[in-house]
Amino acid sequence: MPVVLAISNEDILASYKVMKQLRPHLEEKTFVERIKYLQTKYGYKLITFVEDGEVKAASGFRICDSLAWGRYLYVDDLITDETSRSKGYASQLFDWLEEELLREKWSL
Repeated sequence: MPVVLAISNEDILASYKVMKQLRPHLEEKTFVERIKYLQTKYGYKLITFVEDGEVKAASGFRICDSLAWGRYLYVDDLITDETSRSKGYASQLFDWLEEELLREKWSL
């Protein structure tokens, strides 16, 4: 599956063009630093759907835990590139996220 967990600076930066469509206030020069901060401080994770070497969709999420709801996945960001919509990329990201929640649910 062409879903990439964006951990490296290169993978994170590759998502900038798509993430900027959802969050226009983002600046390229601070984007990687900001994502790294969220990853370290808040457990934020970024995944991308890559086709032909190009990011077509991206999602930022966190695995959270609470007494009220137990373990849950919170989606902060979900975007498909404006030129690639209606091709099922977001659906494939959601499938990956669902699998991730199932993997994380039992790792308490």
